Amino acid sequence: MKTPYGFTACLAAVLLAGCATVPAGPSVMVWPAPEKPFEIFQADDDACRAWASRQSGIAPAEAVNQNLAGGAAVGALMGA
Repeated sequence: MKTPYGFTACLAAVLLAGCATVPAGPSVMVWPAPEKPFEIFQADDDACRAWASRQSGIAPAEAVNQNLAGGAAVGALMGA
């Protein structure tokens, strides 16, 4: 029995939509330079994160909420 093209396209779209997420944070661990005090490293890290948040236009907490809402919507559709 052949699968209808509409069903296959819908299934592919749902599966691919589950892969499209905004990363909640960095995925690479960074350590301070050998001679740099940890307090300065923390200040630099905070400044870097603030800059990245301004450039993306999405606050880190907002990104987590968007991912949660998207996952809940996909889960509801899959369950229906």
